[in-house]
Amino acid sequence: NPRHPIAEDLLRIIYTATKGRIRQIYGLATRLIHSIEDNLMVEQITPEIAFPIIRREVEDRIRQNGITAKEQTVLNRIAQNPGLSPTRISRDLELSLSNISRALAHLLKARLVSAVQRGRKKEYFPAPETLMALTNTLSGR
Repeated sequence: NPRHPIAEDLLRIIYTATKGRIRQIYGLATRLIHSIEDNLMVEQITPEIAFPIIRREVEDRIRQNGITAKEQTVLNRIAQNPGLSPTRISRDLELSLSNISRALAHLLKARLVSAVQRGRKKEYFPAPETLMALTNTLSGR
């Protein structure tokens, strides 16, 4: 039985975080493999190896895009409750809708969240890496 470069339990976590989107699974798996390809001691990428790499990638993206503390609060709220509307985020965080809209635009540009249009309402979801980095539920911690 040949071993795959990515452990089966990690693949399940990635599959859940990406909602089975093959392009996102492939992209995340490829980035993980490339990030450790020089480390000959690693036979297989496990969740214990992957999560620090993913966290570092998301933290770098946050830093490189100059995400503010307020935007980080919005990002954390979306990671905890995927599918929120700007109005709901505004109400939950007690911030103005214009502040939330600006924060969401910046988070979208940084590829930390995505938006889905449902009728007249837009819902915001964390990017798979963001979800994995900011929540403990998928990492088993």
